[in-house]
Amino acid sequence: MGSKNSQSTVDQDNPFKWLMFTFEPAHILGLEYSRRHRVYTNDLSKLRKIPGPGQKNGKKSVIRRPEVIYKANRFANSVDQTLNKMPLNLFLEALTKDLESDFAKTRAIYRWLTIQPIRTIKKTKSEVDKNTAEYLLRLVENRLTYAQLFSILCGMIDVPCVVISGFTKGSAYQVGEKLTKKHRAEWNAVLINEIWCLVDTFWGACEIVGKSTTELKYSYDDYYFLTDPEQFIYTHFPDVSKWQLLDKSISMRKFRKQACLKQRFFELGMKSLADTLCCLETKDGDVSLVFGLNRHRSKQQTFECYVKAIEPDKKHNTNDLEKTNDDSSSNVSDTSTVPFPVVKVKVKLNEENETTLSIKIRFQEAGKYKIEIVGKERQVKNADNEFDWIAIFNVHVKKINWNKRAKEALHKELVRKTKALEWINTKEQMIYEIDKLRQTIFNAMESKKIDQLEAAVRDAIANDYAAELGVEIAKAKEAIDRLKRLQKLRQGVLELNQKTIAEIRSYIHPPEEVFKVIRATLLLLGNNEDETKNWKNVQALIGKTGKLSMKMRVKEFDIDSLQIDVALRSKQILDGTKFETVCGTSAGAAGFFIWVTGMISEAEQKYASTTPRTTKS
Repeated sequence: MGSKNSQSTVDQDNPFKWLMFTFEPAHILGLEYSRRHRVYTNDLSKLRKIPGPGQKNGKKSVIRRPEVIYKANRFANSVDQTLNKMPLNLFLEALTKDLESDFAKTRAIYRWLTIQPIRTIKKTKSEVDKNTAEYLLRLVENRLTYAQLFSILCGMIDVPCVVISGFTKGSAYQVGEKLTKKHRAEWNAVLINEIWCLVDTFWGACEIVGKSTTELKYSYDDYYFLTDPEQFIYTHFPDVSKWQLLDKSISMRKFRKQACLKQRFFELGMKSLADTLCCLETKDGDVSLVFGLNRHRSKQQTFECYVKAIEPDKKHNTNDLEKTNDDSSSNVSDTSTVPFPVVKVKVKLNEENETTLSIKIRFQEAGKYKIEIVGKERQVKNADNEFDWIAIFNVHVKKINWNKRAKEALHKELVRKTKALEWINTKEQMIYEIDKLRQTIFNAMESKKIDQLEAAVRDAIANDYAAELGVEIAKAKEAIDRLKRLQKLRQGVLELNQKTIAEIRSYIHPPEEVFKVIRATLLLLGNNEDETKNWKNVQALIGKTGKLSMKMRVKEFDIDSLQIDVALRSKQILDGTKFETVCGTSAGAAGFFIWVTGMISEAEQKYASTTPRTTKS
């Protein structure tokens, strides 16, 4: 895996069936640009039949099937090297002929391409011009990129595949540095089952040094086949933001500054509990990092942390860091090459909520340091299960204040013993802090503001009270998830422009499904059902402006004020109405439909045990 993935272009005179690029290659003429798909292509007509980026983006788990992967891998592994003398199209036919689905064929191509020993391939005489081996040789000579060859192969079997250009945080990347030309790379997005997925065959191809430094073995990395876009964005930043395949794209500034999370982080099922930056600063010498772990796997995982000074002239002794657990020994047998001592991390299990990985480091001197966290599964017994990077951080320790704090604490302890007026680190102090944090979480939940809730949860975890406040943290996280869902539903209506809403109002005789959606919406917003039975009355309500406009009423809507009988009546009005039908009739009504059904679902969850009224009140 690395970042020396050149931006060379494909020769124009090759009979490629279907090509797509997010950039315009310098040596391929006649490409047309699709604004909807944000790509240059040699066959614009085919793009009309497929979704654009952002419409259907998928995770690996959505479409992958183990039995299909096994079959595709078996086919790719069994390919005889003599077949490389065949023309590329005939070779591809031999590779995929017994595979039925696009997923299986794409998987076979990925597996075959990433296990090729390309550095052993030599130019040979062949009766076939531009045979398969010739294309592999171009990879070695940097006349073709892995992404381009993968795209060519997919295009030959009519699987939509885009070559994406951008920046990557590969082997040449140093945490926090500015991204430059040396970090440029290419990768792919491939359409499987109408879902756009991300692939990086260059990072998926592995070279492993054998017993001697000149002996190379070839393997592959499955992680970079259909990688989750939310994980991929930590290492790959496309020039065209749509091809991030995220619900909400991030900026280059955020990509450069966000935590440097590695592949092993996601393989272990870890998650970031806050928007941690890759470069940290501390004004008192203390650094605290907290990550979430998979509660079903955490007991079988082990972690270590290495800290070292970035400046080579600094020397430190083993007292420079404060260990975070009672065991000062290390699993590393030889630390002579590590200029800074190994720091064991503390894994704290909160059985009521979730597991957290807590790392606390106290520096003795100001300066710049690197923190490297590694981890692995305990029980997995194979060559790949060695400690590998989880995350890397740079820390700038501006000054040290903890000696001063220690003196102050000692003074307070003496005062407490002599006058019984002050106390420090007592049980009462801990209870006071927990109660204060509990009240902070409660106030944040009352405010219904996501940023306040997230800050309250971070404070509770950072202060090492995740176990004591497990129930409160769990409720707060549920509230955060709920508020984010409501915010997303509300945003769909708020993004409707006035012209779209005016189109709904302009109907003289509205389609039945549109009428139902608007009636159900007005009912949730507090209008009497009798007001909504006549379309002219409904038109008047749609036409109101200011605080009485439908968009403003949706914005100010309080889900907690919605009674279950009103929600269930709205559900009855919508009975039999399908989103596809509404969407095909009116984009504006579709926005209101999503909001209404979302509010009804929230109300049903809240009043799960309540049944609708059967008599008039």
